[in-house]
Amino acid sequence: MVRNYIFFTSVMNYVIRILLNSIGIVILANILPGVGVDSWTTAIIVAFLLSIINVFVKPVLTVLTLPITILTMGLFYLILNVLIIMFVANVVPGFHVATFWSAVFFGIGNMLINGALDAVLGEGIDASGRYNRKY
Repeated sequence: MVRNYIFFTSVMNYVIRILLNSIGIVILANILPGVGVDSWTTAIIVAFLLSIINVFVKPVLTVLTLPITILTMGLFYLILNVLIIMFVANVVPGFHVATFWSAVFFGIGNMLINGALDAVLGEGIDASGRYNRKY
């Protein structure tokens, strides 16, 4: 019973994060020149795809590009984020990123939004193996 509750709250927290992140994507698209989102559905798809890529693909890319990231003192990690955003812009119809710098500022804004969401909605398993929630 407890495991079902933990699973349900984790899934609901993920859905809430995706919806709030899509609101942030729409706000960033309205603020930043060169970034456009055609609809709320597109923003939800972008938020979902970015989260899936950040969970499954980005750790592999981070390990593969670790030497160049060390040589550039972490700057290449930002470029890796930009490349992921530009990839999502090419895959998702209705999400447009015009230039490299638009993707840089979108990535920084998205990072700030995700940081705020982590501060408010953060959850997970702590070091002792117990499930904890911040809300």
